[in-house]
Amino acid sequence: MGGAWLLYTHTRVASYAIGLVSIGLLLWTARLGWRRQFLAAALALLGGGFFGNIAFYVFTNDTIYKLTQGFLLTLDVTPKIIGIAATVAAALGILACAARPGLSRV
Repeated sequence: MGGAWLLYTHTRVASYAIGLVSIGLLLWTARLGWRRQFLAAALALLGGGFFGNIAFYVFTNDTIYKLTQGFLLTLDVTPKIIGIAATVAAALGILACAARPGLSRV
């Protein structure tokens, strides 16, 4: 939810954050290529390019109105929406812990 808020309210800062993710993936591509893990390097390269394109698109469209071409004018966040989001996040966390119990036993 924090990333969506950042994208909605501060598009330039969100583009910087997405750009940092893209740069991190591209650097990771070099590391994976050096270790001869070429499939993982190719996937990291694709992800870096994808996030780089998104960062450029968000950077060039400086408001959410321009970014969505007038579709999203307002974003109403009510306590009910926040409660549902927190409940879904908690349920997914419990489900993830129950799905692989061997990983949680350290």
